[in-house]
Amino acid sequence: MFNKVFGEGPQVKLIDFLVANPEEELSKTQMAQGSKITRPTLYKLLDELLAEELVIKTRKVGNIQLYQTNNELPLIKHLTSLQELLLDREMEKRKEQAPSMEKKQSLDYFY
Repeated sequence: MFNKVFGEGPQVKLIDFLVANPEEELSKTQMAQGSKITRPTLYKLLDELLAEELVIKTRKVGNIQLYQTNNELPLIKHLTSLQELLLDREMEKRKEQAPSMEKKQSLDYFY
């Protein structure tokens, strides 16, 4: 949802994905694929997010390090609230558009 407001930049995509999956423990591959960014870009951004403690290391599975959004951080809580507000706003827009679409479809039926 952040991309509709903040654009399609890789950092926006990654944060949007992480905030949308707050309880998930994710590998670097999962983060890159889920946010639709390249692995080299992810490595750069992940270092920044770790430094700011927006993301934390959780555990290792074999050689794979897993990460999770730092849900205790007030900034993450605010980002989660913002994402929920944006989602609610999008749902309201779709509800408003739905009656006009239904009306158009019913008119198309008669022609």
